[in-house]
Amino acid sequence: MKACFLFGLTLSVATGCTSSYDVANEPAPDKHSFAQVNEDAKGQSFTISTVHGEEIDATDLFIGADSASFLEPSVLYTDKRSTIPTSSIKTIIIKHVGAGAVDGLVWGVIVGTPIGALAGAAAEGIQGEATPALATASVIVTAAALGAGVGAIIRHTDEYIFQSTNNNSQKEE
Repeated sequence: MKACFLFGLTLSVATGCTSSYDVANEPAPDKHSFAQVNEDAKGQSFTISTVHGEEIDATDLFIGADSASFLEPSVLYTDKRSTIPTSSIKTIIIKHVGAGAVDGLVWGVIVGTPIGALAGAAAEGIQGEATPALATASVIVTAAALGAGVGAIIRHTDEYIFQSTNNNSQKEE
């Protein structure tokens, strides 16, 4: 029973949860604007992937129409900001601990509920303090707590995909 529970929880949460957003300079109903990405990235660490295959770990993002500026960990304690052309950004990945914990908690409850029901049914014939309701509740609460912990470690991922002319020409090659 425990092996099934751990396998289900690990399988469900191991992939993590990811949200993807298309990004454009101008606001559009189905796209995030640069201003929205700037707001979402405020106070977060993130990874920029460029169309040239470079990956940059950074913080303190500001995206403008022509360029994006940020602080890299190697120069974090200086006032020097790094800058790249906005057209060279392929994706920005931001990982959130809190949202990951919530995702994990939900998955823990989803996985723990049927296993808790089985544990409750198995506890029905046992004499003593283990009542079916207590067995069911304890499995669900344990699954939720484990799920929240694993989710906080794995984190929720927001992926911002930039739709520039440069990126589209890269895809066609």
